[in-house]
Amino acid sequence: MEIRTKNDLSVAIEKLTSNELAFKDISVNIEQLDDDLKHFTIKFSGEHMNGTMSAPMMRAFIELQSKLNQSYSDLHHNGNIRRIKDSEREQLTLYFKVKEGTTSVEANIADILKLFIDKMTPEQVVTTTFVLGASYVLGIGVKAFFHDRATKRQQEIDKQLALESNQLKRDELAHHRELAKTTAESTATAFEQYESLTRILTDKHPESAKALAHQTEVADNLIRAGASSGSVLIGDVEVPQEALQTINETTRETSKLLRKDGAYAVRVIDATKAGVFTVEVQHLETHEQFSATVQDDTAANEYNQFIRDALGAKKPLYLRIQAKERRGKIVDAVIIEAELIGDD
Repeated sequence: MEIRTKNDLSVAIEKLTSNELAFKDISVNIEQLDDDLKHFTIKFSGEHMNGTMSAPMMRAFIELQSKLNQSYSDLHHNGNIRRIKDSEREQLTLYFKVKEGTTSVEANIADILKLFIDKMTPEQVVTTTFVLGASYVLGIGVKAFFHDRATKRQQEIDKQLALESNQLKRDELAHHRELAKTTAESTATAFEQYESLTRILTDKHPESAKALAHQTEVADNLIRAGASSGSVLIGDVEVPQEALQTINETTRETSKLLRKDGAYAVRVIDATKAGVFTVEVQHLETHEQFSATVQDDTAANEYNQFIRDALGAKKPLYLRIQAKERRGKIVDAVIIEAELIGDD
């Protein structure tokens, strides 16, 4: 199947996630992409936006640029963002348009793709084009986050309704529940696609899976920006400001401490920061992937060498990890012990 249009991309995602298609069955020619798959737009609209950009919007756009750079770094520089050349940064730069009533970020994804796929294998070209198209043109990562947040907000409101006896407050809660429900329904398909694509990519194309995940990290800032500024248009889904205000009120979940001991594969090492040794690891059974730093103690140098050896030899390690988890994701992790599996 050849990907040329936005519809081709949507159909391919459906077939991939239903096991009717594999990446090896997909072809892409960047020069032949239709216009609807060459551009992406994220737009804020509101009556108070008179050629201005709010601080929350600026943070959202800066985060969007940062995650695009990080995705490129993951694919070409082993996650070391400092190795991106000035000429590459220039090609990756997104531009924002501020007009009466709207503020948007628009980019030619085809130009960015040409930089991303340089020196890649044919299969890497397909997966990279696929992920960037799904992330930016279709916006499935952002929509998936919106869906998750809206669903949680519905659940919170249901609990509040069960305890509330004042009819006026019940009516207000019911109104907000409907807003959250509508948002969850409009983004449900994207959430399912995101979950399925992540599973498919994680095993064989972990860097592409990370690029897809980066978009969910942008979404929280987009919700906050829209809640204070106006509606947000992501791909073909527009979420009204009032709905964004509703899902932005979701109770912030606290982090919980847990152990993540187990057998891991080492994917990427970053030792560019003085005194900090960061590792991207993937659990061999669950395929969960996250970053962790090595505990700073007298044994650290030995553990660092074990990790380097494991990456070079493509062998697994048994790691003892102390982690913090929030909303089901690892937000901080420290390797407190490392040993080579099968090492005597």
